[in-house]
Amino acid sequence: MRRASEGAEKLRLAESQLAAGRFNEAVETLRAAVRAERHAPRPRLMLAYALWRADARDEAIRVLRRLIEEFPSNADAWFNLGNLLRANRGFEQAAHAFRRAGALQPANEAPPINLGLVLVQQGKFDEADAAIRESLLRFPDEPDLLVNLAQVCRVRRRWNEALELLDRCIGLAPKHAGYRVARALARHEAGHTAGALQDVDLVIAHEPGNAEARFAKAQVLLSCGEFESGWAEYRWRPDRLAWLRRRAMPLDSPLPALDSMRDREVILCGEQGLGDTLFFTRFVTSIAKLASAVHLDVDARLRPILPQGWFSSTGPDAARILVGDLPSMLNAGAAPSIRLAPDAARVAAMRDRLATCGPPPYMGITWQAGIRWEDMRSPGDSLFKRVPPEALGDTLRSAPGTLVSLQRGGDSNDLNALGTAAQHRIHDFSWVNQELQDALALLAVLDDYIAVSNTNVHLNEALGKRTRVLVTYPAEWRWMASGERSPWFDQALLYRQARDGSWDSALERLEGDLARQ
Repeated sequence: MRRASEGAEKLRLAESQLAAGRFNEAVETLRAAVRAERHAPRPRLMLAYALWRADARDEAIRVLRRLIEEFPSNADAWFNLGNLLRANRGFEQAAHAFRRAGALQPANEAPPINLGLVLVQQGKFDEADAAIRESLLRFPDEPDLLVNLAQVCRVRRRWNEALELLDRCIGLAPKHAGYRVARALARHEAGHTAGALQDVDLVIAHEPGNAEARFAKAQVLLSCGEFESGWAEYRWRPDRLAWLRRRAMPLDSPLPALDSMRDREVILCGEQGLGDTLFFTRFVTSIAKLASAVHLDVDARLRPILPQGWFSSTGPDAARILVGDLPSMLNAGAAPSIRLAPDAARVAAMRDRLATCGPPPYMGITWQAGIRWEDMRSPGDSLFKRVPPEALGDTLRSAPGTLVSLQRGGDSNDLNALGTAAQHRIHDFSWVNQELQDALALLAVLDDYIAVSNTNVHLNEALGKRTRVLVTYPAEWRWMASGERSPWFDQALLYRQARDGSWDSALERLEGDLARQ
């Protein structure tokens, strides 16, 4: 009895420590509670949570596995294990855990909700669709199941069904901002821009600091050419918020006033990926006209190809600005890309190497870019772009000269499929992606480049060369919502995937353009 009383006291103390965010202290308190109540599940459930929050992830999972060995019918242990495994990207095991939890607690909607999420995160859309629909038979008015199914419908381009599901979500939970933002994105993807903006504006009116709604609005506005208002919302992008969090700065921190940069040293920080950083360097010269000096703090891989004067040392009082904030600070419309010059020796070496592959013209190809669903931090939070290699190969069957793959991390099956369909040998130059100097040199000697949007498209634009961009639907904002050109890429010709996912029209037009050149 005394040990049980001691255990209960430890649990109360641990609860207060967890509530205060003192996770390491809670771990030690809960270890003592487990010793006091060796055969009680609750102390170990709490210990696993505390360990996880204290960044002892592997031990947290081990604690739950041992608990399940002793209590295989404990639904909470299975459910919590599924959550930890999902967060640790152990998706298959997480799905198994959620299924076990759901079988043990058939009246609980949480396990099937999370099962649907983890199946979507794996990219198993057919399986997710079936599992969620089966769960909706038992929980027909559960909005989290409905929103998960809507996400599957969006991925599978069933826009009308997705919107019907999201309408039901909002009807069930009209004050839930996340459902309304999801509907805004689905409306935009379905071509209903006014409705999309109406949804996000309603969220923002009630929650001005809702970053998800503000960033969704930015994407809609920028893709429609509303640059001034779009850039104002772009400060809510996830990468900027992460940068602010690392510096313990408020997420609603305003942009610095442009005039405050006058005659100051300015450090421009690249908070996004290589392609985005390259994109925003087009605004550096504008800020340089005000500042006494401009310096870049960006990914080291960019340093060899950018102006070396941007990498000199700075004084202690230099102002730090994110390159992604420049267009908003400058109130900028569309502007041309920075211009880059390739290394002459690398260009000569690349030209010689291409000559050993076959005759000109030399056509570069990239058919895939971005992050696969199973590798995204959370479902749908990144972009994945892909043209089926077989379909692209059919389009290139009559292409003269030599075909060159610039595909980063290319799958040999894709390469073979492309070559078989094209009836050409595809020469693999994927190695140039290891150093941007090599990629820049290869692009400089290619006669044409056909690609989905990727870093090399930005490099090719910086060389003043044409790219035939295969634009996936829905498109990134920089490629705009429609049209054969983008105001951000003077040299690029755009070939757009249809809303239903078909590439037939785009590739037919590409084939015709190649035949006429």
